[in-house]
Amino acid sequence: MKSVRYWLSSGKISAAEYSTKLYHRSALAGQINSNLVEAFRSEFLKRGFFKKDTELENSIDGKNYKYNQPDSLESKHILSEQDFANFLSDRVLQTAHHQCLTNGLGFNGIDLTSILGMPSGKAYLVGTYSGVPFSNNAWSGALCFNTSKLSKILNPKSSSYKKVEKSIITSLAQGSKEKKIQLLPSRYKDNLIFDSILPADSLELFNALQDNLKARLVSPEKYHYFTDWGLDFCQSLQRYVLDKGKVYYFDINRVIKDFLIRELESDSFDSMAVQILIDEKIQKALIKIAPQLVLFSLPNTNEKGVKTLKIADISLSWLGNPKLAAKEIRDSSLCPATFLVFSLLCFENKFRCLGSFLQVDYLEEFFEIYHKLGSILNINLDLSPDITDLNGVTIARLPASLKKGYSLDLFADHERFDKEYLQKQPINYFWQNIKSSVKKKYALQ
Repeated sequence: MKSVRYWLSSGKISAAEYSTKLYHRSALAGQINSNLVEAFRSEFLKRGFFKKDTELENSIDGKNYKYNQPDSLESKHILSEQDFANFLSDRVLQTAHHQCLTNGLGFNGIDLTSILGMPSGKAYLVGTYSGVPFSNNAWSGALCFNTSKLSKILNPKSSSYKKVEKSIITSLAQGSKEKKIQLLPSRYKDNLIFDSILPADSLELFNALQDNLKARLVSPEKYHYFTDWGLDFCQSLQRYVLDKGKVYYFDINRVIKDFLIRELESDSFDSMAVQILIDEKIQKALIKIAPQLVLFSLPNTNEKGVKTLKIADISLSWLGNPKLAAKEIRDSSLCPATFLVFSLLCFENKFRCLGSFLQVDYLEEFFEIYHKLGSILNINLDLSPDITDLNGVTIARLPASLKKGYSLDLFADHERFDKEYLQKQPINYFWQNIKSSVKKKYALQ
């Protein structure tokens, strides 16, 4: 890993100055892949970013499931064509988030360090990662909060109140710093978020919330997929607590899957990440370099948990047959893993993906894989020279001393983050609560 000294030297600058630096980039060489542009556009249309009251359609097994964008999403905050053009030109994207319903100290710290120096009219785009089980560290299927009393969030007269109260008391006694209300049944905890169908139980659990919260939160009633509801739910909360209308949460795995299908169906393509799926020579070279490299995750139909599809597991029937590969990817629940996601964003299309030191680590790992692959195949992969720089690091965690750091606590009290105060804080303010193990690994102590 590169020295972090120059990154640490920025620790005394204000959070607003640090945030501004995230979006300063030298001129980008090369055009963005047109199929990736269309994949982003398709996802943004599906998410309702471009049009008010857009009717969305999802298709499963030939059946269409429709829902209308709820009024609570503040659909007046439309992503304009100029916003979209700026996004494609700047190519700066927040990718640190796992998909979840509510943000806590970590993701709120990341969002704040990303927007405090951003012009008010600039769009903040968050590509959330759905290739993980619901039981990940972000507790994707739960409402997480800290300072609010349970009775302020959940109706004490509801049938689930006593059970939730007991669970919270137990978790706090075991050292947990947050309270949780699961809005998904326990059987979902090990399921893959990507392509997960929203269970009917979620509406019953949502309806147990206090009436004054239900009226302002996004109900699961009209949704078919957890992803669409979860993104709308979290996005609406973040627009409120960040006091910024142009906040857009979407599923980055869905974008990359769409891109793979479009690219494989095209008559010609030069994406190395796509060629890995269908070119026997490239696959053999990659198996020698990184035999454990994961390309996809998918639901484990026979057991609980999530399965992974490694480079050595790719179907032989895909070799030399891009149309078949496209069809099988489309018809399955294959979810592109981090290698494909960041290969296509960072390496091939020069995006600056804002994220943690962990992201920098695996970008360097992928960089080394591509370097070795280029040497074996005797080709120049045109890797960006600053692909593993630290200019996009947004590792952050709000300090425990902050009165309210959870989105749901602020929302319940009709409060927002005090951005004027936070903008003036040194960026170290957001680093002081990072886990000690991370501080030690990257010499932040």
